[in-house]
Amino acid sequence: MLEIGTRFNAEEKLWEGPDIKPFFNPKVSIGQVIIRMMSMHGPKIAQVSDDFGVQSTFNEILIKTIRVAQNLQKLKVPRKGVFGIIAHNNPDLAPILFAAFCLGCPVSPFDPAFGKVEIKSIISITKPSVFFCEVSLYDLLETCLKELDIKADIFTFTGQRGKSKPVEVLFAETNIESDFLLVDVDGEFETAIIAGSFGISGQLEGICLSHALLLDKSTRLTSTAAGDVLFAFSSIYWLSGIANILKATYFGATRIITTKPFSAEYLLRLIEKYKITHIFASLHQINLALTFENIKSVDLSSVKSVALNSQKVPRPEYASIRQYFKNAVPYNMFGLSELGGAISVSRGFQLSLDGTGKLVNGIKVKIVDEYRNRLGVGERGQICVHCAYYFNGYYGKEGKNSIVDEENFLKTGDIGYFDADGYLHVLGREIDMIKYQNFQVSPKEIESVLNQNPAIKSSCVVGVASSDVTLVTALIVRYKDLTISENEVHSLVADKFDESYKLRGGVYFVDALPLTPSGKVIRRLAKAIAEKEFSSRNKDSKKAT
Repeated sequence: MLEIGTRFNAEEKLWEGPDIKPFFNPKVSIGQVIIRMMSMHGPKIAQVSDDFGVQSTFNEILIKTIRVAQNLQKLKVPRKGVFGIIAHNNPDLAPILFAAFCLGCPVSPFDPAFGKVEIKSIISITKPSVFFCEVSLYDLLETCLKELDIKADIFTFTGQRGKSKPVEVLFAETNIESDFLLVDVDGEFETAIIAGSFGISGQLEGICLSHALLLDKSTRLTSTAAGDVLFAFSSIYWLSGIANILKATYFGATRIITTKPFSAEYLLRLIEKYKITHIFASLHQINLALTFENIKSVDLSSVKSVALNSQKVPRPEYASIRQYFKNAVPYNMFGLSELGGAISVSRGFQLSLDGTGKLVNGIKVKIVDEYRNRLGVGERGQICVHCAYYFNGYYGKEGKNSIVDEENFLKTGDIGYFDADGYLHVLGREIDMIKYQNFQVSPKEIESVLNQNPAIKSSCVVGVASSDVTLVTALIVRYKDLTISENEVHSLVADKFDESYKLRGGVYFVDALPLTPSGKVIRRLAKAIAEKEFSSRNKDSKKAT
């Protein structure tokens, strides 16, 4: 059940989501839940690896999980030491991840697409004592560890290289599987995942997510049931990847996994082949799939839900999703890494509205001004969030005082407001807001208007410095077969907003915007492109005069 809704307490100026008790006791570990659920689901198919051509039952993953945990204990892996995992969604990933939860060892996940800079940055924070990585990434990992002067055991998936040991050695029989005891863990206060993310602080941090937080978030916002088939390209570095593997295991659903990268053709083929019912993807990926040349001949009738990745969904894209995913409910989330998932959700027709939806279960929100005064309906300020379970701070750092206020609300760093119907509107990061003279301009508001135009595929609005003022500037990606002029873009903004929102820095048409692997615009890189275009245009103007 999708537990979504907003109540407004006018006296306290406080918005609240539904108050529904957690599915699991917050004191238990993910390991305890996983072991019990896999035992219950037993012979059902837990996962099917499309590229490896193998399928595994819950019983098979259960016995592998226990053996991995017991064999690691024999090897004297540090008690509750950090596990580093750099892996695609391969057939042996689940028992390694689950064994870590059973041993109370926090997992520091890395995306296998990361290069040396990203890997070294996260290792320098979390310092794992043991790594599990793709054999193809062994040399890169060894180089990173050597340069950081960190020693760690390395186990490799799909082969052996250098000093690594193949993960298969951990699947050896122990003859004491039936005697397995999980390490005692306080689920509410001990860390399950250390998410390497820029989060609220704007700096790379190791965000410590507790067992209770992940159990709660991954059992909410779902209509998953036994017999369902789940799919996501996301690795476990992304919270969507973690949620996908946990949800399927809790509810006895089947996961389709692959180590292959995304392509529109491949996604559509997987949906048809396995009758996938629940998809987690970025809006960028879904758009590519729905503009695939043979889309009209693809059978998408099995899909019940399409979970999108924290993107505003322009009306043309929403209409396209509804056209082709006829039996599916699309939904979209606004969330934070520090909260392990969603704050608000919009679903169905709500995706075509302004805003980011209504609050999820257990969430309370206040909007405050610069003096920390609470604001009311329609008033813009910083979004502050209170929830049942918080993250456990940043790994290796004491306290959370800088981002939690005196009322124990998390200061998100996002600017927004609630409308009279209880929808949360997120205008953007406080640090991304553009200050033109004495006015605060929201890039997201402008992008929302621009992206509704059928000729505009995507846009990014940034501030470009010129003398002593910051100018609002737009980068535009047009659809190949459609045209829109610079003057028409200016008119779109002028017709909707006041003078402070005027695109004084200019409009620049580009082939593509810089995106993260999950399809989010990398604003700092987009800003650099805009600054270069602005500088070039102004130089040309000066030469002409």
